[in-house]
Amino acid sequence: MGTESPNAHQHRSRLTPTVGLGAIAVLVAGVGLAIAAAQHPRTHSPPAHPPTPVATSPPIPTPRPTGPVTGLDASVADDPATHRVVLFGGVDSNSKTWLWDGGQWTSITPRSSPPNRYGPAAAYDPPTHVVVLFGGTSPIVGQAVQQFNDTWAWTGTTWLRLNSGGVHGPTMGGGAQMAWDDTRQRMILVTNAGTLTTAETWIWDGSGWRYQPNGNLAAIVFGAAMAYDPGSHAVVLVSPVIGDNSHTATFRWNGSSWNAIVSSGPPVGSIAFDPLAKDLVACGSATYSTGFVLRASCWQWTGTNWLATHVPRSPTPARSVTIDAQVDDVDDARMLMIGWLVAPQQSGAQPLYVWAWDGVTWVLVA
Repeated sequence: MGTESPNAHQHRSRLTPTVGLGAIAVLVAGVGLAIAAAQHPRTHSPPAHPPTPVATSPPIPTPRPTGPVTGLDASVADDPATHRVVLFGGVDSNSKTWLWDGGQWTSITPRSSPPNRYGPAAAYDPPTHVVVLFGGTSPIVGQAVQQFNDTWAWTGTTWLRLNSGGVHGPTMGGGAQMAWDDTRQRMILVTNAGTLTTAETWIWDGSGWRYQPNGNLAAIVFGAAMAYDPGSHAVVLVSPVIGDNSHTATFRWNGSSWNAIVSSGPPVGSIAFDPLAKDLVACGSATYSTGFVLRASCWQWTGTNWLATHVPRSPTPARSVTIDAQVDDVDDARMLMIGWLVAPQQSGAQPLYVWAWDGVTWVLVA
């Protein structure tokens, strides 16, 4: 894999399955909260009917953050060569690299690093033993947004630029999906094709991306998820159904084109290989309760369809979790889910938390 001289900035910090639409920046909305208090004059007249006491649930405390504080669209990939999970970028944490060692996060300061960005795609490249990172969008508020289609490699200690992109490369911006095709020994990249509902496919040849003319498909890349399925020996892409985001379509890569397998599947937004089930598992909505036990709606891939896994009922009270990614932690032979207890905003990042699947429940580990 060839490299270019790093044209990067040093940063003081350090962790697939994200949206790049030409000239459109990532849609991350900020929400303002206004509170008004009204005062009333005292009265000596007792109320005709005393107010009825209302029972309220105790608030769920938030655990102390022990890792990244970031916004949407960080890239996440397992790095078996260094026995770490690598997180990079994300709104409000766009230049930071974090490493997960199975129990805690460490922020590092590499010698070189990709320019600030959110929404890059990332996946591990086994032949070269590096994590490959592609694309993203600059998060500069109030300035012209910069879209990237460059390619970088995480060596375990620093980032090296492999390809600067340009007009002949894949579509610029965030939201692309990347996965290693173990059967064909190729890195597969799916980007939007210039519109919200079209996609195109590229293959990494070690120094640049090669466009696959038969790899175009009608699919939404933003909000999609992609992973290699050992059972069918192929890369699987799960994408929101065009015109119906409450369902997904599932496609399988045959080496030259995509075959539609499921036209109306469950609403999922992340996918990873589960070493316990030995199948792909995709998850959608999730909640947490006192004790921070995660309950997520997940489905197991059978090779031809999605089979709902058992989801225990959430006790009251329960709060929504915003899922950023699922990742297969090869060293610990477990599947991790990474997300926020409070939905992040562009102007207000939140601590990221990690849950591990033990075959029965999601257990908070950091």
